[in-house]
Amino acid sequence: MACLHNHSSDDDIDKIFITLVDYTKHHFAREEQLMQKISFPDYNNHKKQHRIFYPV
Repeated sequence: MACLHNHSSDDDIDKIFITLVDYTKHHFAREEQLMQKISFPDYNNHKKQHRIFYPV
């Protein structure tokens, strides 16, 4: 987080968090697809954990 130490603007920090949220959405969606494909036994509980972090 070099930007925090280099006096970056709020806009720079906002961009970092937007990127992180976008990546997280993509990761969760892909992970859930794979879990369904392999019939992951704890899929529903795992999906609930995702929704706690990022409600759809």
